Amino acid sequence: MAQKVVKARWTWLAFGIFAGAAIGVFWPPQYSWATATDRHEDFLIATGFVDGDHEAVYMLDHQNGLLLCTIINRQTGKFGQLYRRPISQDFGVPPTQARYMMVTGRVTIRSEPRAQTCLYLTEVRSGQMIAYTFPWLGEQPGQAVGNLIPLDKFRFRQ
Repeated sequence: MAQKVVKARWTWLAFGIFAGAAIGVFWPPQYSWATATDRHEDFLIATGFVDGDHEAVYMLDHQNGLLLCTIINRQTGKFGQLYRRPISQDFGVPPTQARYMMVTGRVTIRSEPRAQTCLYLTEVRSGQMIAYTFPWLGEQPGQAVGNLIPLDKFRFRQ
């Protein structure tokens, strides 16, 4: 009787392994995308998912109020497209007085070809947040320069 129980356990174990492997083969994969942010004194940097194969790097220098975004070209291994935006006018705060925070998120805007990344930039003293994205048609040869586009503005402090 003990042998039958042991054989039944091995049979169920083999069935479980086989069923798990079969489900794993046919189940669509679920990807996780990590982003990173960091700062050093008056300089901020963040990464954000662009599409399945690309990641954007955002940089903000408090001293000049210039927001930059670039993407590594997979063919050349060099920084490719470059997007920029002077943000002082967007927030109405002089660069030397502004205090920014930023994080990235995922967003899909269906009306125009845009990256699936969104940068949420907050100016703490004025209590404003602006979401930025950029036009993305995939990798382009050379180093094209474009503009970051504000999607919307939100005032969280009066």
